[in-house]
Amino acid sequence: MSIRQILCPFAGMPRDDMLDVAAAIARRHEAELECLYFCRPADWSDRFFGEIFAPGWTEDFTETLSKEMRASADRARIWFEEWRERDRIRCRHSHDPAAPGPVRWTECPLPFGEAVGPAGHAADLIVVAKAERGRPSVADRIFETALLTTGRPVLLVPGRNVMNHCASAVIAWNNSPQAARAVAGALPLLKGCWKIKLLAVQEDGVAPPLQPLQAYLALHGLRADVEVRKADDLTIGETLIMAADEAHADLLIMGAYSHDRTRERIFGGTTREVMRDARTLVLWSS
Repeated sequence: MSIRQILCPFAGMPRDDMLDVAAAIARRHEAELECLYFCRPADWSDRFFGEIFAPGWTEDFTETLSKEMRASADRARIWFEEWRERDRIRCRHSHDPAAPGPVRWTECPLPFGEAVGPAGHAADLIVVAKAERGRPSVADRIFETALLTTGRPVLLVPGRNVMNHCASAVIAWNNSPQAARAVAGALPLLKGCWKIKLLAVQEDGVAPPLQPLQAYLALHGLRADVEVRKADDLTIGETLIMAADEAHADLLIMGAYSHDRTRERIFGGTTREVMRDARTLVLWSS
């Protein structure tokens, strides 16, 4: 697998660390980066107000909301252009698909719940920003929507580091289809990585075998060490985060929602725990 198309979906002001990571990967793989800005991140407001308030009031509110969304989009576009000029990145506008350029700015009028899936189907990698801890936001919902609807690997940027080069990586292995897809999606990012650790966490005293995956990576020219850990008094998510910290990993690779998704939504689960506390880049697949 190679990376030729990268998607950065977001609403509100773009995050420079998210775009920096996506642009660095795009440069390394000679890929194109599409920055997909959602002018209307959700569709609840027009339905809610349309059902409760009188038509005249609704029209006034809709006009005000449209102006505010247009102003927000203009501010985001100005910020994007300043970022692009600072890093001297060429840009291709969405209305001119034949023009060359590694970065494309697209404004999407649809809610992200409707648009992330179709847009992600045409990308090799999706890069999203992690929301601030303790503050659920549209960023979290865009991340989860991308993870569950695109079938593509999703790279979560925690907000503090830029991957100029992936020198060290930890692969969290539980022998699930989701973890297998995450490893396959991460192969282009692992090329040139000098240190790779395959990590399995024991559950009820049992850990999945790591040697088959080690042999698979060797076929791709990647050397990996193996480690099995006991969670002890930590959760699996805490164990993975600690292992990535100890390895000074640039990248943590793992499957998402390998247990029942409804249960994980209610009780948190490893996916949500790592999403909340990640301190390094995390590549997921579901």
